[in-house]
Amino acid sequence: MLDKSWRGNRTLYATRVLETLSKAAMSSRLCAETIKSLELGRIGSAAQRIIEYLSAEASDEQSEAAQSKETLLQNQESLKVMSKIVSSAQELHEAGLKLTPQTLKSFIDLCKDQAVMIPVSNGVKSDIQVLIAPVNQAHSFEPHMFDTVIFQGMDTLNFGVKASDGALQEFVRHASKTPKVSEFARYQRDFYTALTTASTSVAFEKVEQKDVFNAVALSEVKACYPKDYAKKTGLVRGEEEVLVNLLPQASDQERVAELPTIESGEIDPKLKNIVVLPRHLTRETLEQELQGLIEVSREGLPLLSASQIETYLECPYKWFTQRRIKISQVDTEFAPMQMGTFIHRVLELTHATLLAEALGCDVSEVDLAVEPVLLQDVDGSRITSDNLDHAKQVLDICFAQVWDEQFNNINRASSNELIPHSIQERKQVENIRKELKNLLEFEASHFIGYQPRFFELRFGREENVVEYAGAQFTGSIDRVDVNAHGQALIIDYKHKGTNDLKAYSAKLSLDSELSKEILPRHVQSAIYAQIMRKQLTKYKLEPVAAIYLGTKEQKDKPSFALAGMATEAATEHIWNIHPENKKLRDQAVMVVSQNSAEFADYLDAWEDLIAQKVQAMLSGDVRANPCDKDACKYCPVKLCDKRR
Repeated sequence: MLDKSWRGNRTLYATRVLETLSKAAMSSRLCAETIKSLELGRIGSAAQRIIEYLSAEASDEQSEAAQSKETLLQNQESLKVMSKIVSSAQELHEAGLKLTPQTLKSFIDLCKDQAVMIPVSNGVKSDIQVLIAPVNQAHSFEPHMFDTVIFQGMDTLNFGVKASDGALQEFVRHASKTPKVSEFARYQRDFYTALTTASTSVAFEKVEQKDVFNAVALSEVKACYPKDYAKKTGLVRGEEEVLVNLLPQASDQERVAELPTIESGEIDPKLKNIVVLPRHLTRETLEQELQGLIEVSREGLPLLSASQIETYLECPYKWFTQRRIKISQVDTEFAPMQMGTFIHRVLELTHATLLAEALGCDVSEVDLAVEPVLLQDVDGSRITSDNLDHAKQVLDICFAQVWDEQFNNINRASSNELIPHSIQERKQVENIRKELKNLLEFEASHFIGYQPRFFELRFGREENVVEYAGAQFTGSIDRVDVNAHGQALIIDYKHKGTNDLKAYSAKLSLDSELSKEILPRHVQSAIYAQIMRKQLTKYKLEPVAAIYLGTKEQKDKPSFALAGMATEAATEHIWNIHPENKKLRDQAVMVVSQNSAEFADYLDAWEDLIAQKVQAMLSGDVRANPCDKDACKYCPVKLCDKRR
């Protein structure tokens, strides 16, 4: 549990980990005492406590039976290491020295530039010996001296080329005519010398991480081989990617054939009635039922969301594993999903602040203050060329506010997902700020005649029951823009560019046929439009568009993507294209109907189709059936027999 909470929290730093481990109630008595010994500089005492733990584990017959041979060997090796530390501490103590973190660090620093010969152990008897040495020590060894040479850290993090000393130093060197070998030349010389010490084979190890690249030396080695060499000879990945090697799309089909596939979608009939639960059934209620304390009624509508429906339509089994079993990645990421969450909040706050300024109220009062003037022209609420500079200033303030919000609750991982841990990640955050300012400029020339009125409009909570397709729905609409006629644009933000957003329009191409009998590939915004039309009736708004606004800037024109479905007239306002002018390709594929009445017919027809899928979900149909290869992209079931 500690490991999971740590790995999912980007505000976690070493001091907090140490603080937690030093509390016996949160870790264990032994762990807390070991940490205390280390903090006091008593490394020998800390090692002795670890020996006590490992010895107890080894003597536990039940534990020994449950452990694998590899684990037992690792424990034996750990015992040897800890015993060596204790004996070293005793020897240093007799010599009048202490083994402290400072002296240990000095010893490690001393060893960095030394060659260390160690025997192969792990319980295996062998004459093989391993020599660990830095690359710059290779000149002290004879050519072909070793059977195999393994280069570790062959990436830009660990084996990068050092920058030059700078223009001034270079000028001084040339002026004094002092000969000097460049850093790059020395880098190449050391690497080549190390290569020549191998007589049989050479291996390279590198970090697989975003924004970490091959070391120059490794790139030069790979350049010596044909581009398709790896494909022809079979690519061998590292042990950290062992599962990737066994996936259906891996190149080694013989290994895949030996791997048993998992039959997906089969559920015990007794459990099918809890695949989807009515709203009032909480986990506590179900636990009481399982204990025989109460009998639960399953009457009532299931509680779902638009994103759940979207996932179920992609693949029922993907929905089941992600949403019902809730299989998720342990490590928090710094990826588009996390960026999207952050961007949603920044845009919500920016537009709400502009509207609050226009209405003369506080941001927290906007939802109530806007209702009386819902269809009126509120000067300053919409971004135009006149207030664009001010809007960018507001965004800067809101960006900083959302950034600070991440640190308000450091124990809630979902609230602090965009905290950078590297220079590259910090640059990405700054790029997001720049892109959002450019997005405001894009908005100033689009959505003509419409003004933003609602942001993260929540529904289906508490007593506000919202029904759709035979289920109760909960969620929030990212944004609703309204014109003077009561027509509404339902806007959903997606952190995507043009290529990724193409599949989000009503038609995938200009030649595609639109049908009320076939659901679009993506239905989230259409669900929101129907909920606004039939459930949130107090606003008396008529949806004429359900669109997706891409928040990722691109080099193409336009600089931001728009997709979705709308009436023809609405697309002209969305894209700011005169009716007599030729439609843009991305505008044309959005057109669903000529008028709002026909648009509503499509929303009704699609709701009926989704209702059939909801019934299938209620019946326990969670068989793997991906609609296309993109549906499998983020599915946690790696060995699914239907994976594309």
